[in-house]
Amino acid sequence: MEIVAVECFVLQTPAKDRRSADQTHEAALVRIQSDDGSVGVGEAASTPAVVKAFIEEPTSFFWSQGVRDILLGQDPRDPRTLWQRLYEGTFWSGRTGLGHIALAGVDMALWDLAGNIAQQPVWQLLGSTEPKPAVPYLTMYSGPSQVAETIENTVALLDRALAEGYRAAKIEAPIETAADNDEIVELVRAVREHAGPDVTLALDVGYRWKTAAEALDCTRRLEDFDLAFIESPFMPDCVEDYRELAAACPTPLAGAEILTAHAEYLPLLDAGVQVIQAGTCRIGITECDRLVRSARARGRRFVPYGYVSTIFSTAANLHVATAHDNVPLVEHAPATFYPHMVLRNELGGPEPVMRDGMFEIPSAPGLGVTLDDVALDRYQVR
Repeated sequence: MEIVAVECFVLQTPAKDRRSADQTHEAALVRIQSDDGSVGVGEAASTPAVVKAFIEEPTSFFWSQGVRDILLGQDPRDPRTLWQRLYEGTFWSGRTGLGHIALAGVDMALWDLAGNIAQQPVWQLLGSTEPKPAVPYLTMYSGPSQVAETIENTVALLDRALAEGYRAAKIEAPIETAADNDEIVELVRAVREHAGPDVTLALDVGYRWKTAAEALDCTRRLEDFDLAFIESPFMPDCVEDYRELAAACPTPLAGAEILTAHAEYLPLLDAGVQVIQAGTCRIGITECDRLVRSARARGRRFVPYGYVSTIFSTAANLHVATAHDNVPLVEHAPATFYPHMVLRNELGGPEPVMRDGMFEIPSAPGLGVTLDDVALDRYQVR
């Protein structure tokens, strides 16, 4: 058995204002096929045209080999071995950064392909014999607004989430929804008072603070609101600020979905960040699995980033979460809450099933998602 085709598609739907778009209007989708007709699909969350160029670029020299040159003719049934070949063959341009994100989409497709060949779900291929149901949390984002409108929109989303069975949700307080620390506290207080004590609430502040002192001014005032974590207080290269804040703040710190490789997260883990938020569409299934294990070895947790363009990343995150016991939550942003996410809604299915506030354990082979070829053709940029 061997790999016979590696393709990358650039997909795009209309976005009225590119500056305020959240990238869910576009995607780079990877499709890999073996000689028995089996197919795997993956998503890479970065500039789609550049991802496609990276995957389709032929070999330049030994340290910068073409992805197709590495994969064509290889046995598709061992994704970890193939990931190592990809990593070693492209490390001049793919060790971290955008090239590594492109490899993440390839890796996701390889795991899906291997599962479809073996007729096993990906969580089982990852080695789990005791899968656990994953608990989704809804990301409550409604675009730029003044804080009074942000509160109104967030409370409305929370009510709808609770009515649909969610047990957990995340308050969004980047600079465009809460202008300063006072408004963050006002927002969190209002949402907690509305939710009551039994709903799990987290907070995302969108990399807004420049120093630990600035962050502490706010986090000290948030201690009474029982937040599950505070996400992305600083850019991920501000390791010493993370270390200082983690030592002084009793609320767990979380971050940082913008990183691109397993190795980039280790300084944050060692600085005291308690919740790591990588996504399969940015570092791949293989490295997410490694990162969950690295987090466990340090007594830390993993909560995958899930505000994504397609259902393939959602499914991949769910399989990683199902395979491990230190993944308390999974970010979820379904198209039913975000109708502008056309690709998320139309490109494939089915959606994961939620019962009693938890996702059902996936049982279908691979990622368990079927690509809609009509939608693929409709949104493909040629």
